[in-house]
Amino acid sequence: MLHTLNKFVLVSIGSTILFIQTPTNTYGADDLATSDSVTVNYLELNGLFLDSDENSMFGVTIDVYRDSQLYMSSRSKHTGKITTRLPLDYQYTVVFSKPGYVSKKIIVNAQVPFSKRKDYKFLYTIYLFENIAGLDVCAFEDPVAFITFNGLYHFEHDRKYTVFVNKSVEKQYQSYYVASARTKGKSLKKVKKTF
Repeated sequence: MLHTLNKFVLVSIGSTILFIQTPTNTYGADDLATSDSVTVNYLELNGLFLDSDENSMFGVTIDVYRDSQLYMSSRSKHTGKITTRLPLDYQYTVVFSKPGYVSKKIIVNAQVPFSKRKDYKFLYTIYLFENIAGLDVCAFEDPVAFITFNGLYHFEHDRKYTVFVNKSVEKQYQSYYVASARTKGKSLKKVKKTF
């Protein structure tokens, strides 16, 4: 069950009542009941969304799934940026979508050894392109990237997988730019990478 936290939460501890300010966001119910003795560490994903002309994209929906259930959902700001905090120890599927554009997804494995527990940040850029009629986009049904802890100091994307994905979707990108140039009367651009 999902709950939306508003600006303040009423907390009663014995006879004391506290108003705690919280960020407006959507969290899974199991994340609301954490023990005071447990420290929850997070992976903070800082994303930027750009269209094929490299303009920032407002209103991209970011749906985060954990255990195949919707965990949280939010939208990018007018700057095309978004910050999403994910508790460590889970695997997430993060889906980026906007009406009229081809959706993309990434897999985030936020499992970290106990000895490496702390908060982490990961920066990424996602290019979304228009969904043009007749364009084959089935290659984007698979994740465009896998994000994992590198075992030492930080999170990174699996470079071998990303190279593989870029090679497999290069033809779709080329088809997109050809179709886009025809519909917009523009010259062809360099093929963008997925991640």
